[in-house]
Amino acid sequence: MSKAVLRILDLMQGVFRWLGADYDILRNIVEVKFKMQNRRPMAAFSHYKSYNNDQDTNNSFWLMVGLFSIFGGLMGVFIFFIDNPYYAYALPFGYIMIMSVLTLVTDFSTLLLDTTDNVVLLPRPVNGRTILLARLVHISSYVLILSYGIAFFSLFFTLFKYGLLAFFAIILAVFLLAMLSVFFTALLYILLMRFTSEERLKDIISYFQIAFTLLVTAGYQMVGRIFNWLDLDTTTVVIRGWHYALPPLWLSGWMQFVIKNSSQFWVLSLLAFVVPLASAWVLIRFLAPKFTQQIAQLGTGDGGGAEKTITQKRHGFVSRLATMVTGSLLERAIFELSWKITARDRKFKMRTYPTFGSLIPLVFVFGKELFDPQKWSEMAQGYLYLMLLYMAHIVAGTFQSQSHFSEDFKAAWVYFATPTDSPRDVVVGNIKAILLKFYTPFYLLLSTFVLTIWGIKALDDLYLAFVASVCLSMIESKIGSQNRLPFSKSLATMKEAGQTSQFVIFMLLLPTCGFAHWGLTFIPFGVPVACVFATFIAYVLYKQFDKLTWERFDL
Repeated sequence: MSKAVLRILDLMQGVFRWLGADYDILRNIVEVKFKMQNRRPMAAFSHYKSYNNDQDTNNSFWLMVGLFSIFGGLMGVFIFFIDNPYYAYALPFGYIMIMSVLTLVTDFSTLLLDTTDNVVLLPRPVNGRTILLARLVHISSYVLILSYGIAFFSLFFTLFKYGLLAFFAIILAVFLLAMLSVFFTALLYILLMRFTSEERLKDIISYFQIAFTLLVTAGYQMVGRIFNWLDLDTTTVVIRGWHYALPPLWLSGWMQFVIKNSSQFWVLSLLAFVVPLASAWVLIRFLAPKFTQQIAQLGTGDGGGAEKTITQKRHGFVSRLATMVTGSLLERAIFELSWKITARDRKFKMRTYPTFGSLIPLVFVFGKELFDPQKWSEMAQGYLYLMLLYMAHIVAGTFQSQSHFSEDFKAAWVYFATPTDSPRDVVVGNIKAILLKFYTPFYLLLSTFVLTIWGIKALDDLYLAFVASVCLSMIESKIGSQNRLPFSKSLATMKEAGQTSQFVIFMLLLPTCGFAHWGLTFIPFGVPVACVFATFIAYVLYKQFDKLTWERFDL
């Protein structure tokens, strides 16, 4: 990829010299940036290992482009099924723009916000225009490759159905869409860096990554259902006022103008050209210099101003909650430690928060009945909510298993310095923090929904499912936490660790508990009796933690 981009740059070196850049330096900067990108695995393929002996290459970028191309091809299929290009191209264009912007924000942020090149470039006689254009070339090349990769199948679908003129029209449309993606991304970053600190900016980007994962999960479920939502036989072209605010519709209007020669789309076609070109001028003239200036200021501090003193509350909500649910000072300390680390560790949030997206398919399983109060009376006659309650344990299991791993795992030596003969308080304090912080609020929200539809009769079911989930969490801690204390293991060992225990819990014990609970509903007083029995089992499992010894754990 880098060689092809560099050859194109060589053909355009006269343009860059005309813009005031030192082309030789610009070319070297772009080449180094591509090498840095190729050596770094993409976030979507963080566990992918290239077996190529050449350390300067990594196929994860092309894997991502290939994966996006497949999904883009699914969107491009609408070109065949919808006769009106205005609607047919809106979906693939919207997908291209959303994926390009989100990928730039989430996966490309480590290079966009990288300040290491400032140490090399700023002390040297390299003019700002050269650095600026080098950044723009790098970002634009990335977005263009990604955009055309996503549109790969749509390009050929267009050539096959509408001919050569439409083919060149969509090539131009994807180029304009890529320009808009770069503009909106730069604008977003500048606004974030203007109103937030560097650390807060990284937090916001991590939230974008989480939202990106949830969007992909929901989008996967929606693609196959769009055919049911659209009446393809009677769909007519109607331009609404809000269409003029959506860039993908500008470009789909341009395709309608070219293919159908519809004069009513001339305003949208005009916007499709004027806005991207104007945004490119604004980007080069105003935004890019500002962006480069703010990048140069990252990590440089406030220039020697007064230090900001941060006063933390010693007796806040977490401390009071820890006092109520823990039985010793060490257990309380671990409870607060787990609570605060899970709130501050970006990598932990990236590994765990997308778990909530695994429950999104349930919305589509329930379908329209979930949002139709008239259907609730029919749903109230069955026990569909049991599936919802037991699948919620995925949240508890995922958060608990991930609480054993951290980038700062070497700090776990402090556990062995505690003046206690048993690690019981360390393990139990972490379990309580995870269940109370993540699983319990989510379960209460779920319970509110269940009680709204199924009424008071579901109370004993809610209690039994909750206790069963607590028991499964303690079992997972017993069989899956061999030699693992909270935040004591490296992320590098995460892939190999706990696969057996996760399989046993999620694939065997969880379905068994769910089906057993469903069977008890057919037995008179079966669920209330099971509640007493489950509470006794939970108590026995809880007391088993008293037998833990330090010999079982290591660093």
